[in-house]
Amino acid sequence: MFYLFYGIEREKARAKRNATLLGAQKKRPDAEVFSMDAEDFSASRLQEFIGSAGLFEKKFIVCMNFVCEDKERLSTVIEKLEEMKETENLFLILEGKLDAKSLEKFKKYAFKVEQFEEEKTFEKPKFNVFALSDAFGRRDAKGLWALYLKALEEESAPEAIAGMLFWKIKSLLLSGSNRYSERELEEISSRLVSLYHDSHRGIHEFEIALERFVLSV
Repeated sequence: MFYLFYGIEREKARAKRNATLLGAQKKRPDAEVFSMDAEDFSASRLQEFIGSAGLFEKKFIVCMNFVCEDKERLSTVIEKLEEMKETENLFLILEGKLDAKSLEKFKKYAFKVEQFEEEKTFEKPKFNVFALSDAFGRRDAKGLWALYLKALEEESAPEAIAGMLFWKIKSLLLSGSNRYSERELEEISSRLVSLYHDSHRGIHEFEIALERFVLSV
């Protein structure tokens, strides 16, 4: 039988192959271990490993290292996959990238196939703090509150959030708003400033007080 470890993350594939080899050796401590690289690979040598057995142990363990990077060697190995499946010897095949057609043939006969590709990292989208000011401008209290909680979850400082809201209030006072009267905006601005200063005097916790303020808009 044979295992296939392949992918562009060669060192990870090699580490897993080596771990599998150690496990196989524990189960068959008397098994002979052979290594076959591109330099010493040949069809006859492969056939010898497929058909032979150790003197005192039924199984060989054969480590094949990146043999299939050459098209001719790949073709030779593929031709022998069914025999490699049936043999009592164990083949641990380590390869880099394989084309889809060849990979399907390996999968058809392999006891196990493991792929090691480069891990994709996705950068988490940064929270758009301007969405807070937009929700305030629309006088969307529910949306503003949800965005406030989201901003805290993204580790935005309450002081930064208050600053953004204060900037929006001042902008609306200058440009006018069809959602707030000028008097309302001045009153809201005054409340926000008082809330900020009171929190620094220890009268209340700013994060909680700001949430109450957001819900009151």
